[in-house]
Amino acid sequence: MGWKSKFLSLAGRATLAKSTLSTMGIYSMQSAKIPKSTCDDIDRKTRKFIMGEHDDQRKVHLISWGTLQNPKEQGGLGFQSMRQSNAAFLTKIGWRMLSEPTTLWARVLRNKYCQGRCDIDVFQATLNSSNLWKVGDGQTTLFWDHKWVENYPLIDVIIKEVPQNILGATVAEMWNDELGWKWDTFAEYLPLNILRKIQSLELSNTGCLDTFYWNDSPGGTFTVESAVRIIRGEENESNDKHWSIIWSTLAQNRNLTRVHPRENKDWMYTFPLTLWWVWKWRNQRVFREDENVNREEYIAWVAPEYGWVALNIDGAAKGCSGPTGASGILHNYAGQCLGFFANNLGECNAMRVELLALKRGLLFAYDLGIKQLNVRMDNQACTQIMNKEAEFFGPNLHLVKQCKELIARPSWTVMLSHCYREAIRAVDWLADRGVFQEIPSNSSIQDHPALAAILREDLIGVALPRMIRSGQVFVVAFFILRVVPSHLHKKIN
Repeated sequence: MGWKSKFLSLAGRATLAKSTLSTMGIYSMQSAKIPKSTCDDIDRKTRKFIMGEHDDQRKVHLISWGTLQNPKEQGGLGFQSMRQSNAAFLTKIGWRMLSEPTTLWARVLRNKYCQGRCDIDVFQATLNSSNLWKVGDGQTTLFWDHKWVENYPLIDVIIKEVPQNILGATVAEMWNDELGWKWDTFAEYLPLNILRKIQSLELSNTGCLDTFYWNDSPGGTFTVESAVRIIRGEENESNDKHWSIIWSTLAQNRNLTRVHPRENKDWMYTFPLTLWWVWKWRNQRVFREDENVNREEYIAWVAPEYGWVALNIDGAAKGCSGPTGASGILHNYAGQCLGFFANNLGECNAMRVELLALKRGLLFAYDLGIKQLNVRMDNQACTQIMNKEAEFFGPNLHLVKQCKELIARPSWTVMLSHCYREAIRAVDWLADRGVFQEIPSNSSIQDHPALAAILREDLIGVALPRMIRSGQVFVVAFFILRVVPSHLHKKIN
């Protein structure tokens, strides 16, 4: 330790250690396995430097090295063990070999070291491994042995022994392009909750291949940070919100200190600063400059433009991953209902059921020969994903790709936009019913009096109040309450 470092505080030594000592071996670790003794020696020097030890003076370590390695959200400082970092970087090479099998370097390593084995068998399987299969066409995903429904293979949760003739079957072999899943082949071997999750999955016949998905990352891509969490066994630990509050408070105090030095804590500085903030907040409130100020708006259903057909779709999920239903209603420019549907989709999350509702609604409209379609849905995250030109990487990547391919078909024009739930009350009612029962597309409105009542209210322009943030701006015209034209006042057929 040099003479300059002796005058550093504990926070200064920790910052310097994270920027220098902890990063010394990163370049070499990305392609080679570092000896354990070298990794331990780097960790030992890092600990001594943080605690302010000298060569001739030892100090008591008041905080354990394991605590220092915890993330800041869990009460640590985010240091990484050199052994764990090295293992995470080597895992990255293995992951790239699996996810990029056609690259030159991957082919060279496979031919030299894999010795004819399957790529995934080269790497030792662990109980907390994070790789999942995202099923496209199901040709390369094994139905029983790969993790494609949950974080474990289906063979681990069977309720009776599986026959040998289907034990090595792929997912594609359990699917019929016209009828869907072959329930009579596998349903008796799996519990009900797994069957409900399988019900929410559909195979693609548009050329989407099966891919690997890194389950511990929101975007499905591999990150060294997530690999270190898995190695440390922290992937299932939740962050303590109290630590986040503490760190955010420290950051705010640090920013204020830069502007107002510590000696400025005198009342003559604090009082005018407080008055200035009160005046600023008052002006934001009065002149509605604060995005957090809400205002009440009245939202009503609005008919599409002449020549267009409106497709209102919605999905309902009872819980984070619970029973789901999807629905859709078609209206022409005169407000006439052209058809509707409501389907039960098993068990999945809210984003997936919204995408499934979009896919089924698009297919429903396409089969009816509609040429100009205005799709409206109340899930803003879903509309943002669909309107982005960049490729989407996430747990529903194949479903997003299928919806985009349907929208891009040259035989029709599709516009996708976000709306509030008050503007699509009828389809919201249908989605809730779809959670518990199927409503076929050939049903009559007269069979559902509650639905007919909502549609009549939409036609006469009934609007419902909603609190909207003043900073929210939407570019679609049907959010604005308009006077319903006289030609919309007609009875529902």
